[in-house]
Amino acid sequence: MPLKESKEFTSVAEGLEALADGIKIHSGETDFPATLKEMVIRNQKQSLEDIRGTYEKAQALANQKHKDYDAQLKNAVTKLAAAQRLMQGFYGLRSQVLKDFGLQPPKPSGKKGKRTPKNWE
Repeated sequence: MPLKESKEFTSVAEGLEALADGIKIHSGETDFPATLKEMVIRNQKQSLEDIRGTYEKAQALANQKHKDYDAQLKNAVTKLAAAQRLMQGFYGLRSQVLKDFGLQPPKPSGKKGKRTPKNWE
């Protein structure tokens, strides 16, 4: 699954940072919510950044593996086609021996035998 837009990540990271800064400034006020802790918010932001970094590295590795796979697949397709053409050239396009190599010889087309002229009467 692709990573969410960096705009969203930036917005959330900046929001967490601003929230932590605000808590640091105002946490000494009377009746300030005790559940809001500066370090908890900063740890949340750091955790988010760490996970994103790990995901980006994994995504880059997956992209490289996909490129490697594509290159290997193209190479295999090229070699397969070359080998098939070689077998067709060696045995002939219509040889039934090609079936042993997984190739289907082309079907004969048209009528067999001499052509008979049409009667124009």
